[in-house]
Amino acid sequence: DFLGQNLSALSSNKQAALRNKHLGFVYQFHHLLADFTALENVAMPLLIGGIKVTEAKQAAKALLEKVGLSHRMDHRP
Repeated sequence: DFLGQNLSALSSNKQAALRNKHLGFVYQFHHLLADFTALENVAMPLLIGGIKVTEAKQAAKALLEKVGLSHRMDHRP
């Protein structure tokens, strides 16, 4: 039981949506996408999760500021 839902009763799509929204991802290696800026790389999981572009970019900007990387926002890896 997680958040009042029986996980084994959910379809795999609903399980994936729940993982994306409430748990996130764990990567063994961290790779930034070279075609995207730091801001876009940080916003990507939010966009995949269905957050609107403007909201995702605002949240990504706030996160970059929080970790002291706002000066790298428009840089590519």
